[in-house]
Parts: sequence; structure tokens; C-alpha cells
Amino acid sequence: MSDNTSCILVVGSTGTGKSTLIGLCTGVPVSTSGGTSECTLDIQEFRESGNEASPVWIDSVGFDGTDSSRSDEEAFQYILKFLQDKNISHVVGVIWTVNPDDREAAKLQEQAKLINKFKEGVVWNNVIIAVKKTRGDARRDGAGALAAAGRYCNKDNVTTIGYALLEQLDENEKPFWSSQTQTDRMKMGIMDQAEA
Repeated sequence: MSDNTSCILVVGSTGTGKSTLIGLCTGVPVSTSGGTSECTLDIQEFRESGNEASPVWIDSVGFDGTDSSRSDEEAFQYILKFLQDKNISHVVGVIWTVNPDDREAAKLQEQAKLINKFKEGVVWNNVIIAVKKTRGDARRDGAGALAAAGRYCNKDNVTTIGYALLEQLDENEKPFWSSQTQTDRMKMGIMDQAEA
């Protein structure tokens, strides 16, 4: 399989850290919103810095984004069209970014349903749920997304990771976490931009 036909697709709601995560994983500068405003208004692709043979990373438009005229289903169809237009035939992995939530909210159920459409049931073998602003227990913080995924697969088999960037923490949290050792912060999934 040609390297330029495969991708890692990053999906999730607006403000869940899709662009931030791609920047961290690829080492490529990516515009980020730092909040709930939508910074990815069009789908973008990125290659890992120094590894041009790697699959492309796809920064998708956010589900339930600020474009209120676009439904989640339309966003999903837009992603499929982008993949087709770019001749990307193989999704090697899906990273589903979520904010901490232990409730199986309707928006998470809808997103899980759309992710499942990539390859019903089987896609979940290659899905990672990335929880933004976790506090050390990504499975607990991502319980809502895991429950939604559990409608289509054994949720115990879905990989969940968590992270938080020190620079993006709330102002009342920064002083505490800044005074902690790097080791203690990393145990809780909190790192600064340089450490990431």
C-alpha cells in the first residue's frame, strides 16, 4: 500500500483538542483555538515532521461545530469526500478527541455512530479515545465516550489516553500545577508544550 493513501483521522467536537493533538504528535505547527470556537473551518492534512513516508494526519472539522448549518452527518460526509478527493483509501486509525465527561451524552452517541460507519464494529479495533484535560484517569474521564462506543464494540478493548497542556489549564489551576515536579505532573497527564 502506498504511504500517501493512508491516514490517521482525528475527529471530535469543536474544542476537544483535535488540532492540538495533531501538532503534538506530528511536531508540525497547527493553528489551535484554545477553546470552544472552531479553528478548523476546513479539513486539513499534516505529515509527521521528519517522517514524510508516514500516513497523513487528517484534522477534521468539528462535530457540533460553530457552523450551525452543518449537521454531524454532513460533517461526516464532508470528511468522506475529502478522503476520496485526496485518494486516501485506508484509515489506519481514528483518534476520537473528547472532553472529560462520565455521562453518555447524545452528542457522544451520535459521534460513536458516525465513527462506526467507517467499518461497522471492526473500526473500534483502531480507535483511540483521547481525553483532553484529564486528571490522571483517562478511562474514568472518558467514560461517556466509552459507553457510547460500547454500543458497537466491547468498550474494554478501546484504548483511552489522556493529556492536558499546562499552558491551556484554567488560570486557577496553573499555579498549583506549575509548582509540581515534572514527574508528578506527568503521572497526571499534565505536561507543558516543550515536554509534549
